Amino acid sequence: MAKADLGIAHDNARQAENEVALKMKQLYYGLLSAERRKQAAELRIEAGKERLGEARNGVEAGAVLELKVLEGEAQIAEARHALGSLEDAISDMRVEFNDLTGLPLDTEVELVTPESEATDTTAGELETEALARNPEVAAAEQTLKKARAGLSAAHAEYIPEIGAFAQYIHQDGVPLLTENNGLVGLKMNWTLLEFGKRSGRFMSARRR
Repeated sequence: MAKADLGIAHDNARQAENEVALKMKQLYYGLLSAERRKQAAELRIEAGKERLGEARNGVEAGAVLELKVLEGEAQIAEARHALGSLEDAISDMRVEFNDLTGLPLDTEVELVTPESEATDTTAGELETEALARNPEVAAAEQTLKKARAGLSAAHAEYIPEIGAFAQYIHQDGVPLLTENNGLVGLKMNWTLLEFGKRSGRFMSARRR
């Protein structure tokens, strides 16, 4: 049972490591995605400025209505607002990323997009690998082992204790008895009735 407890502790540690790794991947890809969206927002602003300049020139020439200029200004303002929100989100994710990796919170980290790896693994192989490596499954197996060990211990409560003994006695105080006496035998301890204590322990182990 102690070994099962140790196994559960190891599996819980693996689960904690997996959670940290998952959080790191979420922050990593989240930052990459946010930076790509930031670049796209900056490009939209630049393109909007060019269109706005063309619209203003068209208004001066009398070829474009003033409404086009107002629409262009509104689109740029909306893109700048989205850019500001993205920059705030990126700043928060960078602080969380640095904290998770143990770096100073103001560290500037340049992320690189990982190369994609092609795989032809089947769904069945992935399922088998997941069951073999998942710490929650391993912890459940260790808990089952612990329960079985408890059941075996509960069964052992019904086994009598039998032991062999040998004894040598020297006496000279009773003339009727020989001075040197040897004794060899077996002894057995067996609890016949314990008012339901053992059966309750046995049922508890079975429920686990």
